Formats: sequence, structure tokens, C-alpha cells
Amino acid sequence: MKKISLLKAIKLCSDYPKLDLLKRKKLQDDKLKNIVNYAKANSPYYAKLYSRLPADFSLSDLPPINKQALMEDWNNWPTDRNVTLEDINTFMHKPFDKTGE
Repeated sequence: MKKISLLKAIKLCSDYPKLDLLKRKKLQDDKLKNIVNYAKANSPYYAKLYSRLPADFSLSDLPPINKQALMEDWNNWPTDRNVTLEDINTFMHKPFDKTGE
């Protein structure tokens, strides 16, 4: 996904309310498609889940997902393929170090 600076993000947020409804709808649709395409390209879980989406899908076309389904296939849904449930559990059970390490 494309990274932008904080200042650019603030400007985009302040410009959004000034857009007419058609431009807002186009921006929303474009952002949704970018997020879904990123998930499909970087997550085996979402690649399978979204494999039957039409090219011109909308938010209501996305199949529902729930926590139970995600937890059952945890290592396949994160888009960062280096993150594993084992690593998360290790991190969560590690004592907090006030030095930030």
C-alpha cells in the first residue's frame, strides 16, 4: 500500500468534506478496492475468501467474517506473512520492560 506523510493525510482528511457526493463515492470505492486487492495479494485467507468477487464489487458484496473463523485459520489471514500466532502469544506473555525492549 502506498505510504503518505502525516501532513498529506491531514490535508486529505480536511479536503474530504469539501468534495461533492459523486467524488466522495468514487474515493470510497477506490479505497475499498485498494484495501481488498491488497488483502487478496498478501493473505491466502483473503485471496480465497474474495476469489469470487466481481470486478466491480461494493462493500455489501464482501462476505462476512467473524473472529472464530479468523482464529481457526490465524496464520493465513494476516497480510504480513512474518506474523504468526505463536509470535503474538509469545509477545503477549512477555513481561513489560519499561526501557521499551
